[in-house]
Amino acid sequence: MKDKSVSEGEIANVIERCQAILRITMWVIPIALLLIIISTTISTGEFVRIFAKGLYYLALLSIVVSLITWAYRSRAEKRLRVPTVV
Repeated sequence: MKDKSVSEGEIANVIERCQAILRITMWVIPIALLLIIISTTISTGEFVRIFAKGLYYLALLSIVVSLITWAYRSRAEKRLRVPTVV
């Protein structure tokens, strides 16, 4: 049988990558929502509607990625036996 153990260093690297992804998505969501508000305040033309809808879907995608990344990071922390930082 194969040994499925993972070193602490590898788990720490996974946690660091997860934190980087969470930091990026933390900024994408509010910036996208702010741009939606600003663009729809300036105009309601067809281009702005398409632009705002794209930003809306980007914000939703960022939320989904954040949730998946958080869950994955939590599992990695449990494997490393590190308490989850909220």
